[in-house]
Amino acid sequence: NRGENVRFVNGSTLSMRIEADNAATTTAPAMYQQAQSVGHNGMYELSFESSGVWIVKNLNDQSSDNVAVIYVK
Repeated sequence: NRGENVRFVNGSTLSMRIEADNAATTTAPAMYQQAQSVGHNGMYELSFESSGVWIVKNLNDQSSDNVAVIYVK
């Protein structure tokens, strides 16, 4: 739901820096981006204030196609 936090935990050996793009489903800001990287077992929380479908990826792992899909009501 809008305004609730989503927690991302880095379980990999690479550092993690989250970017979330809306999937063109809203007129909301197109992107949220984590300011700094976190290391192994580091956490980042993001509060999605806009409804829609968000695609989340790790900016520090450009070789991977892994993404998370977040649906915000």
